[in-house]
Amino acid sequence: MSMRSHRVPEEYMRWTKLLYANPTSVVRFAAGTSRPFSVQVGVHQGSSLSPLLFILCITKETQKQHQWTLLFADEVMLASESRDDLQKRVQS
Repeated sequence: MSMRSHRVPEEYMRWTKLLYANPTSVVRFAAGTSRPFSVQVGVHQGSSLSPLLFILCITKETQKQHQWTLLFADEVMLASESRDDLQKRVQS
């Protein structure tokens, strides 16, 4: 739903859905590699698409309460007219 609300084209949504259909992963360690296991939640680690998907999902939820919040990957920017106003918003 988040992709649609951000007006992501249907074709991109279909490709993303295919990318995330039945994902599996393995763990590599000194003695070898684990058997594949199913990944049920989250975004693909190391994928260049992951930060964008995270932002698409979290931005709408965050801005419902704080319209003055901007997000990018693991960074947050809070904006306000004054330092006092910013302090009040952060504490609310």
